[in-house]
Amino acid sequence: MSALTENIKLEIKKLSGNNSDFNKYVVFNDVSFIIPKNKITTLFAPMGSGKSTLLKLIMSQNNLNIKYYGNRIFYIPSEIVLIDGFTVAENIKLYVSSHCEDKINDALKIVGLDGYKNHIPINRSKGFIFRVMLAIGLIIKSDLIIIDDYFNNMRNITKIEIFNLLIELKNKMNLTFFISSSNFSNSLTISDKIIFAKGNPFEVLYDIDIELNYQNLELKLESEQFSLLKDRLTKKLSELRIRDIII
Repeated sequence: MSALTENIKLEIKKLSGNNSDFNKYVVFNDVSFIIPKNKITTLFAPMGSGKSTLLKLIMSQNNLNIKYYGNRIFYIPSEIVLIDGFTVAENIKLYVSSHCEDKINDALKIVGLDGYKNHIPINRSKGFIFRVMLAIGLIIKSDLIIIDDYFNNMRNITKIEIFNLLIELKNKMNLTFFISSSNFSNSLTISDKIIFAKGNPFEVLYDIDIELNYQNLELKLESEQFSLLKDRLTKKLSELRIRDIII
């Protein structure tokens, strides 16, 4: 890795056209952006704009316009289904070796599910299921975790707990997160960087680094700096004519 890319986890340069392997109707128009290392970057764009198609293209690692400077990517889709009747550990072992009990125990403890290894997750919340998937990403030693518009329709208290967990993992384990979102409030709350985009064709309109460093999200959300930034970016959304959903 060169000195020019040592702080970059993933880079997209001038991605154009479509890809029939994923969605032939999504057309990219000169898409370029950088995902910095050890940060939480959010791609904010409306539903149906092509975010998921872009994430799948990144996951394929089969496009010359996309450069990944890391070891392993893990993808968490917007809809996760655990196998009925399987314990948490059995669901995890669908993705990892069955000979890693200690790693499973350690990962579940990190994501806040200590003691749930043999639990059968019947009708569990989105937050619980997300923690299981996050544990898998830790076990396989991913350095980039991609999260596809997952946090809509999640209770706010659960969402804040999950966001604080992601920030803790970023800081303590040097992980990089790339989140797609159609919710501006979520994007602003969790992100170190936001990339604003639109669809038809899919193109990047604007990006901004969010430099608000607080001990926890509660302090950040109550700060005057956050309030002023939210007002400024809300006006920017209007200028860019990006349709937002608030959930």
